[in-house]
Amino acid sequence: MVKINTWCLRCPDEPSCAPGKKELLNCREKPHAASKLWKDFADNQSCNESTMLHNDELCLKLITEVTKYFQQGVAAANEGSNDVPHSLIVQQVAQNLSDSFGQEVTKQHLEYAYQKVKSATSKSSKSTKSKGKLPTSSTTNASTTASTSAPAAQSSDKTAWSVPKPQATVHNATSSIANLNLSNGADTAEAGSNTTATSVPSSSAAPSIAPTTSETPSPAIDDKTTHAQPPSVIGAPRPRKDANAATTSVFTNHFTIDLKPGIKLYEYQLVGLMNKGADLSRSKKKVMIKRKIESTEILRANQDKFACNDSGRIIAWKELYPNARLNDIVDNAPVVDYDRDQQNVVSRQINVDVVFKRVIELDDLQNFAKGNKQDYQETGAASALDILISRGIRGRPVSNGQDPIIQIGDNRFFTPWETHDFGRHGMIAIRGYSSSVQPVDGSLRLNVNTALSAFYKKQKVSNLIDFYHCESELLRLNFQHELQQKLVGLRVRIMYDRCKPGEDGGMDTEARRTKTITGFSTLNASQLNFTDRNNRLVSVYDHFMENYATAGNRSDPNQICVNTSSTVAGSECWFLPDQLQVVPGQIYSRTLDRLDPTFPGKMIDWSCSEPPENLKSIQDSGLAALGLKTGQPELQMLRAAGMRVQTKMLKVPCRVIPMPVIQYANTTKSLSNTSSWNTGGQKFLTQGGKLKSGVVHFLRQKVSKSEGPDEAKQRKIAHNIYMDGFMNSFQLNLTSKANVKKQYDPLFIDTGHGGILDLYGKLKSSQAGLFVLILPDTSKPSRGRHATFRIVADQMLGIPSIAMCEERIIGSASSDRPFNAQALTPYMANNAMKLNARLGNENHTVRAGFSKLLTQAGCDTLVLGADLIHPKAGCAAVTPTIAAVVGSVSKTFGKFTGSVRRQTAGEEIISSSNMVEMVTERIQAWQQLHGPDPPARILYYRDGTGASQYDGIRQEINDIKTAWNRMNKSSKVEVQVTAVVAVKRHNTRLYPAPGNPIGNKHNCVAGTVVDSHITSPYYFDFYLQSHQVMAGSAKPTHYFVLENGMNFTARELQDLTNNFCYVFSHSTSAVSYAAPAYFADKLCERAMLYLYQFNDNVPEISEMSEVLQQQQLKIAWERGQGKQSSRKNPWNSKMDDKMFWM
Repeated sequence: MVKINTWCLRCPDEPSCAPGKKELLNCREKPHAASKLWKDFADNQSCNESTMLHNDELCLKLITEVTKYFQQGVAAANEGSNDVPHSLIVQQVAQNLSDSFGQEVTKQHLEYAYQKVKSATSKSSKSTKSKGKLPTSSTTNASTTASTSAPAAQSSDKTAWSVPKPQATVHNATSSIANLNLSNGADTAEAGSNTTATSVPSSSAAPSIAPTTSETPSPAIDDKTTHAQPPSVIGAPRPRKDANAATTSVFTNHFTIDLKPGIKLYEYQLVGLMNKGADLSRSKKKVMIKRKIESTEILRANQDKFACNDSGRIIAWKELYPNARLNDIVDNAPVVDYDRDQQNVVSRQINVDVVFKRVIELDDLQNFAKGNKQDYQETGAASALDILISRGIRGRPVSNGQDPIIQIGDNRFFTPWETHDFGRHGMIAIRGYSSSVQPVDGSLRLNVNTALSAFYKKQKVSNLIDFYHCESELLRLNFQHELQQKLVGLRVRIMYDRCKPGEDGGMDTEARRTKTITGFSTLNASQLNFTDRNNRLVSVYDHFMENYATAGNRSDPNQICVNTSSTVAGSECWFLPDQLQVVPGQIYSRTLDRLDPTFPGKMIDWSCSEPPENLKSIQDSGLAALGLKTGQPELQMLRAAGMRVQTKMLKVPCRVIPMPVIQYANTTKSLSNTSSWNTGGQKFLTQGGKLKSGVVHFLRQKVSKSEGPDEAKQRKIAHNIYMDGFMNSFQLNLTSKANVKKQYDPLFIDTGHGGILDLYGKLKSSQAGLFVLILPDTSKPSRGRHATFRIVADQMLGIPSIAMCEERIIGSASSDRPFNAQALTPYMANNAMKLNARLGNENHTVRAGFSKLLTQAGCDTLVLGADLIHPKAGCAAVTPTIAAVVGSVSKTFGKFTGSVRRQTAGEEIISSSNMVEMVTERIQAWQQLHGPDPPARILYYRDGTGASQYDGIRQEINDIKTAWNRMNKSSKVEVQVTAVVAVKRHNTRLYPAPGNPIGNKHNCVAGTVVDSHITSPYYFDFYLQSHQVMAGSAKPTHYFVLENGMNFTARELQDLTNNFCYVFSHSTSAVSYAAPAYFADKLCERAMLYLYQFNDNVPEISEMSEVLQQQQLKIAWERGQGKQSSRKNPWNSKMDDKMFWM
């Protein structure tokens, strides 16, 4: 059998490659073995460069995915005593690759990807001499992203550890892709590499291919480099509990799961849906799974003994094949597929095997939750229970006459009778629920929460196209671009009958009516010709009218056509869009603001249900949809599986942190029952930073020529009111309106390169110390002009700027008061807070709120915050992920300065080279105010998405220590680091219990903290609802402590974190999570504005070659660096000491 630690990518089956002599990419002993490259993959000789993966990052992803899935397959195979055929493992690998790449991956794809990656690595290896290391396979939902361009972690007596045997990994695990180091690649395809394949923990600092967005070699390895630690401990141990901590209680949307002792589940996997030429669409896969179950005697006879999800993962509470050993193929009968053009005619047979994967001992999971088995490795037992619980959802209406529930994956389901119509773009919002089983402190719990997502509604495709249609030929290219971005991949249904009387009716079955959009024509239906079955050249419109038109389905000859087949010229299959209907139940997976800037606001409004309403919805509709209410048949199934879900929400103890005291320069604000305050009569904490010039350049919308005299008059009055309100609220050295210039019209700001230079020339000549932009709304054109404005102000000029939205200005004024400058005071006062921070000042702090970070000698603590922002769906291929690190510079912890870097798109972990550089810059900024020694302590808040990132973020902690070590002149001390991950993307909610304090809108009061029952059984974590909301239900933030070098008690860190929620620079209320992480989030957003054209993939960029895009991206990023070649941050150096992005 192939062993996990001796596997070779290029000759995985070569028996003569002895253990220890294998190499990551080549086999020097058998150079001819390259001919055996993945012999079980399809050998599609038609592959050519035009169908390959040109993007280096995508090629790296392909190689990495092959590595990961092959490791998982072999790891699972090693759990059994029998050998698993290499062909079976490859089938499993191929099936997973199909899900990632949406196409059949052939030998040619792999070889091409390998050559591209090796070529790129050969160039980067000149600056990197360290050996390549391969991350171990990840467990379910675990991120194993390695560091990019990182210094290698050198083993020593203090850091060496043994590699544990990998756990079996479930086949449908959704884990982040780990980077694979391919440095020191051979110069030719057949040459051997000096890089040995070695499995190391994913948190180690393994070097990888330098991203195309960075040109800086990795820092040299030295004795100041901090090495990664063994991943045996996930987080910091929970401090001893304070017996007096909990003073009240709250309900939470968790339900306790009771399991009978000794329960076992049996997991099987359907493997083989990736045969050559198989249809890989999701709908086809579902059909094949259903046919396999119905055609396999044991599965068909035991359908009431198991649950199966859409990935073919079968979880049974009965042993279906008693004599099976792990990874045995217990059934290998093929599944028939039918001809798409002839009814009931078998076109092919697809080999779909049933493979016995493992036995799941639920006692182990239960003991882990109870705190009795800390070494338990969760590799899919909880998700197996998810599949069981959601078994009865798919296709089951809650009552007669209602549409079936829509299920997305194993954890989300939507009830299509609870909808809201957007009114545009053919979109509706559907209310639903999410559910997940979680092993938490004391027991297994089922978390159920409300959800709201956007879906395409049932409608003609022509209606959708009309939303993007533009009569102007100048915008025709953008019209096509929008259609490709928004509608390709959408499943549609042919509305008319294609079978003539007396013909086989198979073409009109629902399965064969359903198609997938692959593209659109540029010609109208009356102009677009094709050769029909009679070898006659005919237009698409004429063909329809001659063969299928009836009195009730007449069509339009002037509409474009929809392709549902190959995009190769001459192989298309064209349909008229007014004869196609969108299949309902398809979720919209992109960001809604790309459709319409008003859509996110509508979603927020529709989802703003107050806690009592949400609680009732979960307990009634949510549990009913899951089949967990009394009398529902699903309950009997769960009982047969040995499981019972309690239907009463869990009540947990909590503590309410006292409201802090807000400190200004002259007075303090004591908060009693609310977490908000006002700035009336207050002076900002510091105001030393001033405008270099008292002149303000006011960019506003001029009067339109199409407006009548009354409208023009009202608009002029409104703009004068804006300026009066601005001057009344801003604490600037303005003496008269003469210092406010207003000659430039923002509606003429162009988002292209020429527009940037034009605006730069105009603003530079004004000699102003502040630029103020007022845009009419938040539409896409306005967002583009806003980006141009920030590029010029931040990068090219280095002058503070303010952007305002006229819609929001007017909306801020009370409707029952006269519209004048005084009415705009709240809005303008908020912008005054922004400006004070952008001038390098602090607005306020929390009195005595940060004493734990100070000593008698002063401040010895640096507080860091970090986050990343990823490019949008549909962006230009070269658009990077942007990482940001901010650091405190004052002892009142209200002012932070920042650094940003680019890295490979999609990476969730900040690369080691970037992290070390940015932390070094933050330490240097701290030293400018606190002296030459680096800070003795560092508190790190990391904006995160969940447990899958913890291993990678642990490497960021090591990078912080590395940066500190290089700045430290004494080797006798070590920095104390406490690292806290702030997670907002979770589904836990807190609801006030009767008789306990109630906050705004029936939410829990601000400062509510829970650290038991729904937290980790072993590690230091807590939920904190620090804020109040104006509408809807508040979401607590989950804080998970990875390292506690500063030895905080639970109460100390909870109180400190709560205080940080009160120092967000331009907020007069507590924010929802710790300000350092929030600051980093905002800095990421600002830096992405500089790459607006790439992120939105405007035609000017999308028409370029990838090489030219890379060149333009580099220019866009470096606009603010001038001749300072050593600068890495993209803004003007005059902004370095200011929070200009806030």
